[in-house]
Amino acid sequence: MNQKIIILSTLLLAHILLFLSFVRFPGTFWPVFTVTLAILIFLSVKTGALKFKKITFKHWLYIVISAILLYILSYVGIAGIKWVYPSLFEEMERFYDVVQPVKAWHFISLVLIVIPGEEIYWRGYIQQQLKRYKKGDTILIATILYATAHLYSDAYLL
Repeated sequence: MNQKIIILSTLLLAHILLFLSFVRFPGTFWPVFTVTLAILIFLSVKTGALKFKKITFKHWLYIVISAILLYILSYVGIAGIKWVYPSLFEEMERFYDVVQPVKAWHFISLVLIVIPGEEIYWRGYIQQQLKRYKKGDTILIATILYATAHLYSDAYLL
């Protein structure tokens, strides 16, 4: 099958599954979201040519510095949003009240399936597949595709 059709099909499926995760009743979020990310991991491994590189000290340094800068940027951004447009942040808090992990298996799912699944699918598979067909900023395109999949949450800060 044509690789472009496979990529588009997985994106459509990702949107459908994330729609079901975010729109269904609050009690079904964690089971549906976990299965969604497990399916996306499976599709990434089965249909894509994932490349795993050995992480060097330079990579770890980059990861730590990026994490610190992202934390600072998030902290400043949240403070700014609370000051300029507090209702937008309240909307996000309402969303997290529904989807925050509370049971032990939620945290296990988060660490073992959800976080790796989002990285594997959106950055490992989609972003790498975009590089095959497009020159330029595939990081930005993959980020926009990732963001659009979260529009169903009604928490627009996502």
